[in-house]
Amino acid sequence: MSVPAGGLPLRILLPVAVLTFGLALLVLLASLELWSAFRRAESEGMERARLLGAVVAAGVENAYRRNSPGDAADAFARLSADRSLGLGLLLDEHANVALSTRLVLRGRPLAETPLAAARGLLTSARTSLLGQVMVTPSGGAVIGAFPVRLAPLPGEPVPSRVGVLLTRHPLGPSKRAAVAGTLMRAAVIAPLLVVFCAAAWWSLHVGLLRRIRALMRATERVAAGERGVRANVSGAGEIHSLAAAFDRMAETLDRRHAIIEQSRAFQAALLDAVPANMAVLDADGRIVAVNRNWREFGARNGLALPDSGIGASYVEVCDHSRGRFTQGAAEVAGAIRALFAGTLDDFRLEYPCPSPDTDRWFSIHLTRFEANDARQVLATHIDITAVKRTEQALAVEEARYRTVYDQNPSMFFTVDADGTIVSVNDFGAAQLGYSVSDLMGTSIEALYEPDDWPDVAARLGAFSQGVDGVRRWQARKRRRDGSLFWARESARTLAGSSGTTNVLVVCEDITELQEVSARLRYQASHDALTGLMNRYEFDRRLQHAVEDAACEGSEHVLCYIDLDQFKVVNDTCGHMAGDELLRQVAARIRARLRQGDALARLGGDEFGLLMQHCPLERGCRIADQVRAAVEQTTFHWNGRAFGVGCSIGVTSIDADTLGATNALSAADAACYSAKDEGRNRVHAYRPDDIELTRRHGEMEWVSRIQEALVADSFELHCQLIEPAVPTPNDTALRYELLLRMRSGEGERIPPGRFLPAAERYSLAPKLDRWVLERAMALLGAQPQHLANLRHCGINLSGQSLSDEGFLEFALERVRGSGVRPDCICFEITETAVISNLARATRFIETLSALGCVFALDDFGSGLSSFAYLKQLPVHFVKIDGVFVKDMETDPLDAAMVRSINQIAQLMGKQTIAEFVETEAIARSLRELGVDYLQGYAVDRPRPIAQLLESRGRASRRVS
Repeated sequence: MSVPAGGLPLRILLPVAVLTFGLALLVLLASLELWSAFRRAESEGMERARLLGAVVAAGVENAYRRNSPGDAADAFARLSADRSLGLGLLLDEHANVALSTRLVLRGRPLAETPLAAARGLLTSARTSLLGQVMVTPSGGAVIGAFPVRLAPLPGEPVPSRVGVLLTRHPLGPSKRAAVAGTLMRAAVIAPLLVVFCAAAWWSLHVGLLRRIRALMRATERVAAGERGVRANVSGAGEIHSLAAAFDRMAETLDRRHAIIEQSRAFQAALLDAVPANMAVLDADGRIVAVNRNWREFGARNGLALPDSGIGASYVEVCDHSRGRFTQGAAEVAGAIRALFAGTLDDFRLEYPCPSPDTDRWFSIHLTRFEANDARQVLATHIDITAVKRTEQALAVEEARYRTVYDQNPSMFFTVDADGTIVSVNDFGAAQLGYSVSDLMGTSIEALYEPDDWPDVAARLGAFSQGVDGVRRWQARKRRRDGSLFWARESARTLAGSSGTTNVLVVCEDITELQEVSARLRYQASHDALTGLMNRYEFDRRLQHAVEDAACEGSEHVLCYIDLDQFKVVNDTCGHMAGDELLRQVAARIRARLRQGDALARLGGDEFGLLMQHCPLERGCRIADQVRAAVEQTTFHWNGRAFGVGCSIGVTSIDADTLGATNALSAADAACYSAKDEGRNRVHAYRPDDIELTRRHGEMEWVSRIQEALVADSFELHCQLIEPAVPTPNDTALRYELLLRMRSGEGERIPPGRFLPAAERYSLAPKLDRWVLERAMALLGAQPQHLANLRHCGINLSGQSLSDEGFLEFALERVRGSGVRPDCICFEITETAVISNLARATRFIETLSALGCVFALDDFGSGLSSFAYLKQLPVHFVKIDGVFVKDMETDPLDAAMVRSINQIAQLMGKQTIAEFVETEAIARSLRELGVDYLQGYAVDRPRPIAQLLESRGRASRRVS
């Protein structure tokens, strides 16, 4: 008997199952009996413990009542007579052992005895004054606790002390006896169970399994294809009925086999009669049958296939196809696999097939069908060469037409004199969301925006009146979904059938071009952040207002608005907060303006306001309303609130205004005056305002500075710094670089004229960058000069120290110049350091770590000079020239110079005195112990190029 797939034979499986069931039943019964025995042993142990404990506790308590300790000990000793007792303790009121069945435990506390875990039971018995019995959690013993009133203390009339009698009765012996009895009974039952299983196996083998094996052998013969097989199983019951059913099934299979053979013969005759090349494929893609046309085609075309290809794999032939049919063969192979997989029901393909005389075309049709409970595919080939050649000729003509009309990436409409569409290309219909049939016979008017249609209708109507040539226009067309787009259209007449005149309209979608144009026009005149007009558009309108005032005599008002707290918000909360603040302020200002007033963002936090046809007095009132609206703005960001204010400069534009630039300059100067007066106010420009005149001059310098930076019209000068007490061997160079501007006429402009404007309008960092970059380039190109250079002083403004990027710029230039860092001495003013002490300290420490040195310039002019000097890691202190130049005539100045020099040197810093203009001052400074001198008495400023040239000649003479 064969083994069933995935299991044991029945002759083994059945007895094993019976044996397993019996053993499981035996184990279950034994477990239940053992559990019952354990519970019985525990119950008997608890009763024994409760009885013994109660008796002994009563005897001990009676003895104590009689004040007979000896009797109490005798009563307690009776515990030992009980064999089930493991341990007995009598505890006093303090839980100490008074009596014990083990002498070694007497006098010890309960915690040091084996019954320490019974403290909870002891407490319960003492509290309730009732005996307590429990089985230990492990089930190994029974513990009892029984209250005992102890003997009264001396002088105590009534006993009040309560002790506890603790007993422990082991359950191990009784439980072991129960286990032994259970195992003995199981040993008696087990052999009987084995005998029963053997008898069951034999009964099954004789009465059932032999007949099943006979039925299985008959089934295997039928499965192998044998015909006329019968089971021949005798007896009665279900097995006999199953064998009879098998015999009937085998007889039915024999009859159906005969029918199938007849069907195959009919199928072969039918295939031969079909006028097409046909083949049948099995589930493996192999050819199992072909018709006569298939064979004749192969012989006629020299396809030498054994037995006409029967048995060959049609799929493999397609997979290995070469030549023109390669792509089609791959599709056929994929289709056959899909048909057998059930993902495809039908497949058709037309393909070329080369032959000896000419190329031919065939159509292949693959159809899946079921035969003998298996999927098969019928492949039908039909010669379509003649049809294909006709189609190709028609396709050429069709392609020519479609290329020009349907496939052209323009929309073509042919309309008659009434505007009815008589033709439209596919592209045009699709662009509008229609099909060609939807548009045929409809009016073209429905495709236009109603506002644009009259102009289009007039242009189309001109053609019907004999106008010839091509006409062009732009109009908005409407899609089927209602959306609009811009179209550039061209039209001309066409000769229609029956002598009618039609119009061909060619359309091109230019919506994107229109949108880009509109967007560019908007962006060219508006600020992207606030939506206000930008500087370019504002300047255009301002110029127009100036021209209008000059020609018409009208009066306008120009306002320059600068936010007062913007930098606080921007630096504290970041640029996103600053941008949001600008948007909110722009909305606030716009809400207070008249219709037609022009508001623009000029840059950063600055706004321009142009009120046309408005007198100055009214413009000032409106400006103050704008200021009040901004002041009422409370800006909230991430839980923080900021107050906002603005300073506004106002000027009038009338016939006397010289130009838009002057008007804007006047408003800007008035705005700065408003800031200087305390901010958050409006200041009107007046021509006789001295402060505004000064600001006009500074703004002119701003323009000249920017032009000079672009034209590179700055130059470097230098002034030597000499030791106060020269030494013969000290020939090293020390000097400070000075900045000069060249005018267009060649005049050298000193820094005192342009640096205040640069500081006020934040151009100082640009000048410092120019100086540092030019100095590094000059020094890096003079290796001989560098060899004798000790210190080159370069001044830095306070704005550069506050510039986040200037430190990285300085590090990059010093590292990449080839100049030794210890040759560079950066000079920073005391006031610049005090304004941002933390950032200045970081700047000094970073460049000092690189090797650069620092000098604190103009020292003594600050309010807390000596306190800050203690915190700054500078190397030199330059005494402010204000004290030096008059020290010969002013004792207070002399005292200041002396104090600064002494304190600086005590701190380990060297001193440099500025403005040393006479030899007498130089002598006094030497007497005070100043380290270095700088001024006209030492050297006059000169171009750095002269110093480099003179030193170069000297070095050449020495060599």
